[in-house]
Amino acid sequence: MSEGKDLKELAKTLSDSYSAVLQYSTQSEESIRHHVEQLAKYSDHLPLSWFTPQLIQALLSLKDRNEHVYNLWTVWVRRLSGAPEALKSAEPQLSRVLGAMQQALVEMETPLNIRKEAWIGLISLTGAAAEQFSDTQIIQAMTRVLEQYTKHPELAQAMGETMDAGIAHCLAQTTLLNVFEADHCERLLAAYVKLIPHRPYGGAPAAMAAMQHVVDIRVKQKPQTKADADMETLVALVEAEHEKEPLDVQLARLSILAGVVRMLEFSQDKSKKIRSMQSQLETTFVKRFDSAVTQSFKHPQSLAVNQDIIAYIAGQCLPNLSSDVINDMDHKSVLRILMSSLLTSEHIFMNGNVVRNLKVTQECVDDLKRTTEGAVYKDIGRISRAIAAVVITGLNLDSDGSMAKIVQASWDRLVGFSYNIFVDWDRFTTSNSQSSLNADSKKIMSDLDAAVWVVFKTMIFSFTAILKAVAADIPDGKGLVNVQYAAQDIVSIYANFHFITDHLGSGSGFKAYQDTLTNAVAYLMHEDNACQLNNLLSKAYREYAPSQFTADRTHPISLLSSVQLSRLTFFTNLIEQVMGQIEDKVLEKDVLPVIYPVLKWKKPENKELYESAHSAVLAVFSAQKEVSRELTGVYAPLLVESFPEPMTLQQLRFAYTTMIQSLCMMDDALSWLAANYLLDKIHALSVKEKDVVLLSQYTTALIDLLKPLSLGPFFGQLLSQVESLVLQRSMTAGMRNATLKIIFETVSGSGISDMRRVEAVGWFLELKRKVKALDESKQQEAQRVSTA
Repeated sequence: MSEGKDLKELAKTLSDSYSAVLQYSTQSEESIRHHVEQLAKYSDHLPLSWFTPQLIQALLSLKDRNEHVYNLWTVWVRRLSGAPEALKSAEPQLSRVLGAMQQALVEMETPLNIRKEAWIGLISLTGAAAEQFSDTQIIQAMTRVLEQYTKHPELAQAMGETMDAGIAHCLAQTTLLNVFEADHCERLLAAYVKLIPHRPYGGAPAAMAAMQHVVDIRVKQKPQTKADADMETLVALVEAEHEKEPLDVQLARLSILAGVVRMLEFSQDKSKKIRSMQSQLETTFVKRFDSAVTQSFKHPQSLAVNQDIIAYIAGQCLPNLSSDVINDMDHKSVLRILMSSLLTSEHIFMNGNVVRNLKVTQECVDDLKRTTEGAVYKDIGRISRAIAAVVITGLNLDSDGSMAKIVQASWDRLVGFSYNIFVDWDRFTTSNSQSSLNADSKKIMSDLDAAVWVVFKTMIFSFTAILKAVAADIPDGKGLVNVQYAAQDIVSIYANFHFITDHLGSGSGFKAYQDTLTNAVAYLMHEDNACQLNNLLSKAYREYAPSQFTADRTHPISLLSSVQLSRLTFFTNLIEQVMGQIEDKVLEKDVLPVIYPVLKWKKPENKELYESAHSAVLAVFSAQKEVSRELTGVYAPLLVESFPEPMTLQQLRFAYTTMIQSLCMMDDALSWLAANYLLDKIHALSVKEKDVVLLSQYTTALIDLLKPLSLGPFFGQLLSQVESLVLQRSMTAGMRNATLKIIFETVSGSGISDMRRVEAVGWFLELKRKVKALDESKQQEAQRVSTA
């Protein structure tokens, strides 16, 4: 009921406003303005029947032709474009309205909102075959407006989006796009091209989008012969050569051409003729794109703007072009300019300033959001894939190694950039800890954190798309072979960015990242490349080494921030995988001195690093490194003392068994020495109630050692030690039975040497008999005590 009542009241209000406008001569200016505004507010919902000749005449007679008047005229003209019968009877008022719109567009004092309404109204009848105001007149009027706005950049900026939509609609609908009348469209396009450079960052994306709309409409026309003819005319317009134009105009024409190319790439069910045009146009596009890149380097004063336009165009078109089409491109120059745009553009990563200049202010939050919402920034993924396409094609055609050198230089640049991001983010987080912020700053920090992680996520995905080109996309690993230091650069970049993948959680889970890193590590593990691997690890760990030339003996590990620890975690995860290829000298002098303090942590500052450090040491034993002999005397007691905190029983059992198993393959005496550290700990524990549980847990870890030691000469001694522990009179019956169960599972399961299995089972049965005898003896003693 309420909704119906509201609609009736609204209908009455609009009807009253309609009547009042018709009687404008008896109304005050303020009253007329109110009623026109009321009609304009709901103009999109007014049917064509409301726009009577009387209403249009009344609006034409008003002295105050404000934005509401133009809004009503625009809606009327748009309604007429879809009503041919009404269009025929709209004269002479239609010509007067369109004339007023044209006049408003060229008068300098016209307000912006009126200009926009006038432009929309002027182009609405394009393609509607209106006798009163033909397509020729409309396009000529549009051309005059564009030519005038070229002299007034502020108007070009303000009217940009509205004019783009008008150009797109006009070229998509006009009947003049044919070989006989195309000169009108050509002049319109020429005027539009000269207007685009006045919007240096928004012009190219908008022009491409406009042309994509034109192609999308034209290519779907029926019959097919009309679509073919119209597309042939359009292609001829955008493909035409123009001599001695400024570079900014050349880039504007390239944007127009790129828009047509991109939409043709994605159009479905194209005719044979259109496919032929597409092939021809792609060749022309690559040629002009290449020329624009070359010309841009000759204009360093405008390179910052031009490289972004080129990068956007490249991202839109290059990834979808076949390698045959881009074979003739100057891959080295294109790679240089695309990489420069990605890293230095004020609309992407700003040469690292996107992180370096971070401050806990609302202004900084707004700047970050503005950056991430920009057209060029949103196209980072495509730009990265364009860079990858250029790298792959260039390396496949690289006969003299020159392309490989350019790629290597680009990779070095990525390494330096990633390290700067790592350092700058570490500095920012250290300087702006939560404890140092007040309530307002914490709210801003929360918003800033959300915005900056959008940037970081984009960054890691962008770099991966580029690095993958060399590491995975070129078959048979030739990319890594040809670009000599690419593999270690990839590892360095991902180490610097580990704080990102660590934060994202799933960052290291996406396939492209895994493929890229896995291939790079596999390349470094090859015996011919082990030198690179050792050099990389040596330099990385020396950054965390204790100082040798100062009196302060504080280990750097204790001073590292969470961001710095994440990088060390990456390298520690890495050495576990490549331990077999690490030289003993690097391991002893660079790696282990950094890891030792982490192993001793009682309260791990970074759980992943702590577990990774232990895994790395176990890898040393598994690889049977020479240093294992010296390491045993340090690591075995350290393991024993790491339980129950911070290690769990499961971790202790796994680590100790793994170490003993590796030592058994090197030196039986060494393995028995390591086992004795655990025995000493067990013997040192008292049988008091507080130590009983701990004693049982350590005994469980000792029983696990039966498996690896069953291959050596000390198996019998270990059996004797375990037996003496089980037969201790202080052990309760429940603990003893639980221990027997663990022993049975160990000696009867896999892992015990086949040669010692019979001995082990026989020993267990004898132990079980002795336990039974001990229990009976205890029962008899208990009875004697109770009797006495």
